[in-house]
Amino acid sequence: MERFGHNLSNAFNFKIKAWSPIQFYEDIVLPKLIEERLIRISPFANRLSFDAPPAVQRLRCLANFEALKFSKPITTISNTLISRMREKSAENNGKYVAVHLRFEEDMVAFSCCVFDGGDNEKKELDAAREKGWRGKFTRPGRVIRPGAIRMNGKCPLTPLEVGLMLRGMGFNNNTAIYLASGRIYKAEKNMSPLLEMFPLLQTKETLALDEELAPFKVV
Repeated sequence: MERFGHNLSNAFNFKIKAWSPIQFYEDIVLPKLIEERLIRISPFANRLSFDAPPAVQRLRCLANFEALKFSKPITTISNTLISRMREKSAENNGKYVAVHLRFEEDMVAFSCCVFDGGDNEKKELDAAREKGWRGKFTRPGRVIRPGAIRMNGKCPLTPLEVGLMLRGMGFNNNTAIYLASGRIYKAEKNMSPLLEMFPLLQTKETLALDEELAPFKVV
């Protein structure tokens, strides 16, 4: 890192097309990696085709896991949240269920699914798609079929659907739940049935003070 001034942004950056085949990495990326000894791949998500052999997929998962290092402030606040969640779950011997609910506006918009339907939802999600992906969903020839997307199981679960799934798994309303998520799309309306089913539900906002979370909020 010394020759890059200990700044990773100075390293050679590969702009790799999403879902690139292994052959591309062998022919193009590997020679540059050998030459530079350190390279960046940005953006990083979905840069390798999913038709790669299982051994390569396992290697990718292992590399991502080993590379994932949280900063000390994040580790500290995480431990604080876990400790407080265990206190809130005292009646369950400190045990709780952690649920990662992916129903933020950007996730809902990206899915191109229809939820409540109607003109207002369409306008909101069309605007969110344009803001986040600038024409990706409106380019010529792009056909979006919300019904087919839902039939293929690619729509994010609503809070209500998550609650029904948990109930189906045998969790009752005495179950303590930690809900990990960003800002839920239309939270007041969509979270109501989940909270009714699981009144012991907690989030980072209910477990931590505003000043504790302030350093991690994106302005």
